[in-house]
Order: sequence, then structure tokens, then C-alpha cells
Amino acid sequence: MPEVVSVNAFYDGNTRKFIPTHVLWKQQTYKLTKLGLYYTFKKGSKVFHVFSSASDTKNFKLVFDSSGLNWSLEAMYDAALD
Repeated sequence: MPEVVSVNAFYDGNTRKFIPTHVLWKQQTYKLTKLGLYYTFKKGSKVFHVFSSASDTKNFKLVFDSSGLNWSLEAMYDAALD
């Protein structure tokens, strides 16, 4: 089941890219240093944005619900397992 998380993100008006920069998970803040796969999907009238991002120690699959303006953590695993 997805966990609600807090995310800091940056929108670059020049490139029109929305990029998560930090995630707060279990009272630990992780600086996201890499952005991998990004895609969107619809469920009914809702649009979801999916970001695969990595810190130095963990990989995260983050989902942004653009209608509710909520972030959730769909998956996480240690970067050392790559």
C-alpha cells in the first residue's frame, strides 16, 4: 500500500520540467540526485505523475496526484542492491 510522503520539488519554467528534489520518509530527508523514468497515467479523471528518483542510498518510486496535490511513495529499495 502506498505511503503518503512529503516532497520538495522544483519547476523550471525554461525547460518546463517539474523535478522532485527531496523526499521526507520515516523522519529522514533524502536528497534526490538522479531522476530516472518519468511517465503519467490517468485513472478516471485524475492524472498521476510517476517519478523514479534516487538518493545516494535509496531509490524511490514517487507518485504525484495532480488533482489532490498529494505525493505517495509506491516503492523504495536500497541503491546498493542495483
